[in-house]
Amino acid sequence: MHSCILLSGIATICKEIQEVLEIEVKKTLDTAAKEAWQGDIMTIENLTKIISTIKADIENDRLNESIILLLEIAIHDFKKRLAIIPKKKLLHEEIISSLKEVHKNIIHAKL
Repeated sequence: MHSCILLSGIATICKEIQEVLEIEVKKTLDTAAKEAWQGDIMTIENLTKIISTIKADIENDRLNESIILLLEIAIHDFKKRLAIIPKKKLLHEEIISSLKEVHKNIIHAKL
């Protein structure tokens, strides 16, 4: 269940990043910046949904090829998307590192 612990950590980090972005949206009067941050919030929300789905499947012992594919997509797609979010850069690296470790754990569990 180490993967579930990592996924819970990712969800916590996502919540922290989202809270910071929501504060920025409320503070700014710049429409372009507000729209960009709202897009970043959507990215974080989507990642959180994926993490929740993967965690539920692990907890219910439903590991399959689609979960592995979903993790691969999350790693590659969100790595690019998180890189452009200006807030909490160090946390982005932690998210990607944890996703990679979960992916490795699932691959080994399937072997």
